[in-house]
This record gives sequence, structure tokens and C-alpha cells, in this order.
Amino acid sequence: MNHAQSFHSRLSNLTAGEDATKASNNSQEPLRIAHLESSRNIGGQELRILAQMEWLISHGHSTWLLAHPNTPIQEAAFKRGLPVIAIPFRGSLHPKAIFSVLKFARKNRVNVIDSHSTRDAAVAMVAKLMGMRVIRSQHIGRKIKDDILHKTMWRLGNHLVIATSESIKRQVVKQGLATSNSVYVIPPGIRMDRFSPKVNGHHVRKEYGIPEDGRLITLIGMIRRDKGQRFLVRAVDHIIAAIPDAFFMIVGSATHPEYLDDLKAEISRIKNKDRVILTGFQENVEHFIAASNLIAITSLMEARSLAAMQGFAMKKIVVASDVGGIPEIVHHEKTGFLYPPGNSEKLADQIIFALSNDVSDIVENAYRLAEKEFSFDAMMEKTLSVYRLAMGI
Repeated sequence: MNHAQSFHSRLSNLTAGEDATKASNNSQEPLRIAHLESSRNIGGQELRILAQMEWLISHGHSTWLLAHPNTPIQEAAFKRGLPVIAIPFRGSLHPKAIFSVLKFARKNRVNVIDSHSTRDAAVAMVAKLMGMRVIRSQHIGRKIKDDILHKTMWRLGNHLVIATSESIKRQVVKQGLATSNSVYVIPPGIRMDRFSPKVNGHHVRKEYGIPEDGRLITLIGMIRRDKGQRFLVRAVDHIIAAIPDAFFMIVGSATHPEYLDDLKAEISRIKNKDRVILTGFQENVEHFIAASNLIAITSLMEARSLAAMQGFAMKKIVVASDVGGIPEIVHHEKTGFLYPPGNSEKLADQIIFALSNDVSDIVENAYRLAEKEFSFDAMMEKTLSVYRLAMGI
């Protein structure tokens, strides 16, 4: 049996839906992984990459971030002491980006390239055609572009796909971008030691002038239209009418200035505008979650909400939109509360109910789910298994 036949035989042994941990793992040699990220913004996807890199290094592997210069993820990686290589990801097939990635990968004997966004996926496709092993990681739950160029990039540009939720896997397969048995679902993991109920958020309340006995509803995520922050803003007056001591915090930066302008305009139109605080991007979000009574997720599309998982781990109430991969973890009235996406009135009703009743059993259920299923170590072991599977070892 030649190498290609062996590789595809290995794939056939992993049927759709099986855990990536069932991949044959004949080699425990340290790996050399290059993460490609062309994003100009920073949010859950980018922070997950940095956390993965930290884990890889701490477990004896070599890893690098190949990112567009002068971007927030590059700056965040520098602050964490992670190895960063500047790559000019301009357009889908920029010659300098292709040359730089190929040269770096060969010089540093990279085993696997893990591509995370569309611009870098085009470069990764060329790397694959040149004989390198490529993983495509899909973090976002929106409909994927599937014109001829993008479909070609998907079909020819990787050996395997990592999806962060079952809903993303279904989307990828439905659009004909990959076969079911080449897509592995590996949800985000969280560091339970970092996102712990023991974290103190008193200094956050003090800094932003929130009374210790006030009820704080927090929304964490990039400010953009599909994240739906406006729906929480439109619910504010309704919530305060029922819960007079409610305060609201929106944590995250805008991907485009006009999105922030639109959100500020929404806030200016409500009666209780002074109760809504925009904090901008915050790296240590665990302190903001610790300060909160309830975590709200208002997305119109979502793979699997990292903020919900973090809220579970820190024993906070979670109210989330019933969309994408969110219902995979937020089970209505069992681990949290769901409402129809885009419906501010229903969102307000769920928040009022959750803050007006004893929901401690639901919070405990969510915490136990986090302990059982959200381990960062388990996520990374599954990821390593897929990397090795792509390598054919």
C-alpha cells in the first residue's frame, strides 16, 4: 500500500461524527505547526489561535503565527512572547505572501499549516499543491462563499477540515465544500483554571462605577452587525422597567468604525442610555465575566459561543440566541436560556425571568457541563490527532 492509499485508508477508518481522538496516533514526536491568520481584527477566533500556540509550546511542540503586519493579533502575540512572522496577506493569491509562506515553511521544516481565514486559505492551497500538509479551520458559522474560486480553495486547498461546531460541519458539507468524513468537529476549549468562579471582578465594577448590589448584564464579542449588540440595547428600557438596578456592559472592539457609530446611535435613542457601558476590547475578559450576573449572547449567527462556555465555567447565567451551534451547549432551562434571534422583546423577557427567579440549578448544570466537555487539554489532544492524521502518521 503506497502512502496516499494508506492516508485515505486512515480516513475511511474515521467515520463521520467520530471523535478526532480516535485517530491513530502512532507518533508522539513533537510537531512543527504554522498557524496562518490574515484577519485584521481580534476576537474569539484570534484569541483561540494564540491560546493554542501557548499550549503547543508548553507541551514541547514548535509553532509560529504567520499574520498580516501591524494587526491586533500580531500585537497580542508579541505581548504573549509568541513567535510571529509578518506575511503580507493582500488579496487571495498575493505572490509575495505565497513566496514568504513557502520559504518559511520549508526553512523551518513545518509539519502542518493550519489556515484560519479566507485570504490565508488561498496561500495554504498553493502550499498544499506544493506538497505541504494543510488543515483548514473554520470558526465562523455564517454561509460560506462558494463561488468557483472559493469552492476550488476548499476542495483543493486542504487535507482535512476542523470545524468548531456541528452546525459548521453541516454547512460545509451542505455547500459541497468538503466531504463529511474529512471534517472533524473540535469545539473550543477553555482553561478552567483561568475561567473559574473564584475570579474576582470587584475592580471592574469599581472602575466602571457599577454598584456592588447592581445587576450587571454583559455581552462579549466583536462589535459587528451579525453579533447583534443592538438587540440588547433595544431591550435595555424594558429590562430596567422590571429590574431597576440593572446595568449593561458591551465588551469588544468594532471590526469597522461604522459599526461602532451605529451602536452608539442605538444607545443614544434609549431612555436609560447612561446604564450602557462600552468598554472596547479587553484581553482579560474573565474579570468582566466575574463582575457580571448574566452573560448575554445576541448573535444572528454563531458557531459555538465561547462567551457562553466561559460563563458556564464561571457559574454565570447565560441567555443566548437560538442560532447556529449555540443550542448544542445552551439547553433551554437546563443549562441556560434561549430566545429567538433578533427579538429584543423575547431577549428582555428571558433576562428578566432569569434575574427574578432562583436559577441556581441551571447554573450548576452548566458548570458541570463545562467541567465535563470544555477542557482545553482535551481540545488540543483532538487537534493534534487531526494534525497527525493529515500527516499520515
